[in-house]
Amino acid sequence: MKPTRWKYPRMGLAAAALLGALGGCGGRTPLDPAVSTDAGPGSDARFRPDVGIASPPEVYAPDVRIDPPDMGIDRPDVAGESVIRPEAGIDQTRDLGADAGLELVSFIQSVGGTPIRVLKRDQYVFLGDWENKAKPAPGSSGEDGSIQTYDVTDPLLPMLRSTLFTPGDQIQDLAIHGNWLFAANDALGLRLVDISKPEALRSVTNRVSDGFDYATSVAVTVRGIGASQQLYAFAGYLYGGALDIHAVPDGGPIPNPIHYTSTALPTRCDVYQIQVSGDRAYILTGDGDTVAYVESLDISQLPAVPTALGRVKLPFATYGGIGDIRLSGDLLYYSASDYTRSTRVGGLRIISVQDPTQPALVGSLDLSPSAGSIDWKGTGLAVAGQEVYFITSSGVKVIDVSTPSRPTLRTTAAFPTSFGVCQGGTAVMEADLLYVGAYCSPSSGGKGGLAIYRRH
Repeated sequence: MKPTRWKYPRMGLAAAALLGALGGCGGRTPLDPAVSTDAGPGSDARFRPDVGIASPPEVYAPDVRIDPPDMGIDRPDVAGESVIRPEAGIDQTRDLGADAGLELVSFIQSVGGTPIRVLKRDQYVFLGDWENKAKPAPGSSGEDGSIQTYDVTDPLLPMLRSTLFTPGDQIQDLAIHGNWLFAANDALGLRLVDISKPEALRSVTNRVSDGFDYATSVAVTVRGIGASQQLYAFAGYLYGGALDIHAVPDGGPIPNPIHYTSTALPTRCDVYQIQVSGDRAYILTGDGDTVAYVESLDISQLPAVPTALGRVKLPFATYGGIGDIRLSGDLLYYSASDYTRSTRVGGLRIISVQDPTQPALVGSLDLSPSAGSIDWKGTGLAVAGQEVYFITSSGVKVIDVSTPSRPTLRTTAAFPTSFGVCQGGTAVMEADLLYVGAYCSPSSGGKGGLAIYRRH
């Protein structure tokens, strides 16, 4: 049986040392092609899309569920925030108004209540739930992750269309290319899902690493021109698994990878997040305990092993714990989460990658004590123009980054109150709408989901 709880950073030092010894950077076991599995058409006993959801998740749409704006609005002079107090029986978060920059327009609680990644394509939002403990559907368990599609043709009324459970192991990250979705599926490795019919997700194949690596991040890119084009899937792993890169044929299977591990982390090198642009890949990596690095890699010679170009060191105690990275132009935005075990540090870090051989921290904004603290994962952010939307435990913080050396907090747009106690989440911006997956742990009384905000 796999040691499920060992994946969390709060594990004991003895367990961490054992995992480091067994799954460290230098002791990785090559993957065996035989471990790639095919879920088959539709679903079987292990993959059950859209089974047993007894009732649809709660949906909130302001045009039908709350009073008109001139009724029941209290506008305290606190950071421009406002609170709508609807009639009894409806407990919802308020319209923040024009001064706040974001207005909540709708939300829907997700199947598992723990969104860990949200993506948008066409009229669909793809959401990955970490686990399923909020209200497990019949035929599923609390340890199941899930991938869901929501139709947001009408952003005031998001509709759940499909759910694909990944029994026994959680969803950590998602990436899309064409009709294929790649999921970092924890101990089940890298999973390929057919999304050609978003209303009927179909698991095609997965690639399992050795038993002490947990897939935590994924990114995709296409190299080559015309008939020589090749799709590459990058998968980051915990507990010394580092970075695997697969040249994936159309529709799978997922083949043997090439492998990159950081020389800066000789005993344990975890890869938490990945961004790919052109000939460059940027990875957030660390030792799982004290330090993170943002590294720039040369991937121009794929399928050869990437070459490290440069790195910047970010000790947890100074800059905050692990989080997300998002590339925009020559700047990499890093959402460092609250470092909860010793010093509470967290916030936005801005790194220049104009010279990939010398990435450098150029701006920083501390956001503790609510920078977000999903223990093993951190929290996410989205970048749009000269604004960063940083997902914290208290909601979405809108940050002006027009001067990267002096990022400035504008305001906070709170999560729907019915989501309960939240720890952070992820987001994506498209056409002045911000789609937020709010991670709200059921163990703390929360049940999160998809919240949609309009940008003013």
